[in-house]
Amino acid sequence: MAPLKREDVRGRPTLLYLLHLGQLVDPPTPETIEVDAAGAPAGANSIPVVATGSAIPRNTILTFATATDDVQVVVTEDAASGATALSVESFHGADGDGISEALTGGDTAVWDGLLTDVASQNLDFQKGATRQDFNSVTHGSGTGVTIAQSEVSAIAPNIPRTGLFLPRSPLLEDIIQYGDTNANWWARGVWPDERGRPYIVHEGLARVTDVGTPSPADNLIQLNYTVRFSSLRTQFVPVP
Repeated sequence: MAPLKREDVRGRPTLLYLLHLGQLVDPPTPETIEVDAAGAPAGANSIPVVATGSAIPRNTILTFATATDDVQVVVTEDAASGATALSVESFHGADGDGISEALTGGDTAVWDGLLTDVASQNLDFQKGATRQDFNSVTHGSGTGVTIAQSEVSAIAPNIPRTGLFLPRSPLLEDIIQYGDTNANWWARGVWPDERGRPYIVHEGLARVTDVGTPSPADNLIQLNYTVRFSSLRTQFVPVP
């Protein structure tokens, strides 16, 4: 008899991506970022790119597809629209580590236009199902057994977030300013597999509620909020 096959998920960071839409209901248009012909060697902290079509904020996570593997980086400095170079560090590494593999001209990454919440400590996705019991009708003897069947009548999917925050970030300022209003947001939660590759993705139109910034303890400043989905799509990302 063959053994069961399984893969453990150990300590890979779950990430939440958000963008304030105001009264809009559609997600932003993704942008393809292409490495310039000069390329970048392994260990580099700067990637030459074909001029970007929009500004790319620091802490944006980009995944460049190469001929052999994916190179995942974090943008470390704000890049203006039309920028021809991105300051980056390796996403999987220590502070200051350069890119894990060389990039060549034509390698691309697709940025979805969302801002990254990088400091969450609690991102538990909840379906928030409301159930109602339907009881069968028993005729005749009082010794009959009544069976209740539970039916889901509604769901309220949400992600309550707690954790530290990075100051001076546009996402932080938008959450404090537009959270707990009727503004729309586009939200995406990504749960990784054991190698850090995206596996489970919950995404959709949402509202941001229950915003709070508790009094600092030990000089650590915390941000709490809840993403409440108005529409939701869940998908499982296949292994590339």
